[in-house]
Amino acid sequence: MKTLKSLLLCCAALALPALPWLDPMAVEAAVVPFYADPGWNYIYDGSKTQALGVAKAPFALDGTWSADNGSSEWDGSWRGAGNGLPGGISSDGDILTIEDADISTGGSLNNRKIYFEHTLAYEPTLSNPDTIVDSGITISFRARLTQPGIQPAAEIAVPKGWGIFSGGKGMFGVHQLSGGQHTQIAFSLVTTNTLSANGAVNYNFTTPGLTMNRLTTDTVGGAGSDTSSGTAELNQVFPVDPNEFHEFWITIQTNDATTGNGTHTVSIYADGSLTPTVFNVTAGNGNDGESGTNANFIAMGLNNSVDQRDRRAALLHPVAEERRGRWIHQRSRSHRGVLPAGPGSAER
Repeated sequence: MKTLKSLLLCCAALALPALPWLDPMAVEAAVVPFYADPGWNYIYDGSKTQALGVAKAPFALDGTWSADNGSSEWDGSWRGAGNGLPGGISSDGDILTIEDADISTGGSLNNRKIYFEHTLAYEPTLSNPDTIVDSGITISFRARLTQPGIQPAAEIAVPKGWGIFSGGKGMFGVHQLSGGQHTQIAFSLVTTNTLSANGAVNYNFTTPGLTMNRLTTDTVGGAGSDTSSGTAELNQVFPVDPNEFHEFWITIQTNDATTGNGTHTVSIYADGSLTPTVFNVTAGNGNDGESGTNANFIAMGLNNSVDQRDRRAALLHPVAEERRGRWIHQRSRSHRGVLPAGPGSAER
């Protein structure tokens, strides 16, 4: 099982705080964003848990997130012992926690995977969402791996990170469908080793932190772009302590045609820094058969436990400022759209 919490934005299997995303732990009481609000188009505050009791709910959380997809087996339950099957979601009013079950076999509606998608069709001011990953988007969130002591108590051992999986999915991701091509880039908090219950998956990393798509080929969906590797040196990681809340501000954009540069450039700012760490990545092409406007979305999901506070998207450079939570903002290089921009979710 994995746990997720959010306040502004919630991502499956990961704990995210909202306006301030707070972990239901005594010491974590408030969230103060490191970056100025660029004017997010959308905010999820972590307080809403609509559609409890509805399996694979198509209108969950604040009503704009769908668990009705092939990457989710949420049974609609509240998390905690005695509340249906192990796993589920919960909120303390500030942080949404999502916990999925680490099950060694498959099955349906057993919380073995929980994944929410927010279609960009809900954002009327955003133009050309089908090219959002290419033309430029900034996502922001505050997050950490869920810690022992969370209430209701986790039904898996925490903290526990994960990696990139299923064609480029992660704890936080962005997906577009353009010209028949699915394109997906995502990010996950990790420890140096993530071993599944049955030992079938064993991702390794050179350092704890925030991982993303690997750099494998210059073609979307190229070999190795879909999942993290068991060889630590092959996985890209932005180093941070995943047991502490961090606020991430991430820009994503198609890169130049230089051979060996992958398909996209990712720039990561964190915790108030105005200097990015830049990565070249290969986008995955994973999808669950989404089509039309439902194929352009931001997503939250996990295979483990994480606490998150905010999220937003936009191709903007961050401006330092102490304020409370925000969500997602995006703006393309050609100004095709706007999604809330700003550093993600994290408590400090």
